[in-house]
Amino acid sequence: MDRLTTLLRSKNIHYDEVRRVDDTHILVRNVDPAQLSQFRDIFSAQFNNVWDMAPAAGDPSGYTLTLRPSAVATIQDRP
Repeated sequence: MDRLTTLLRSKNIHYDEVRRVDDTHILVRNVDPAQLSQFRDIFSAQFNNVWDMAPAAGDPSGYTLTLRPSAVATIQDRP
């Protein structure tokens, strides 16, 4: 979550909130529609290997990031 926030700020991508919903979900609220392409590029380059992104329910400019089951299994297997 901190890494995502830092990247969004460094690229001057405007949003209202990045917050952890639970252990496997992050919500990014109100991404500037004019910067959506940049947001998707950052996501694809940095997070697409472990997270899935989908539109957030009830928020036309919000996105929910969901930790992939394979990543959850890897985390749970750590000592």
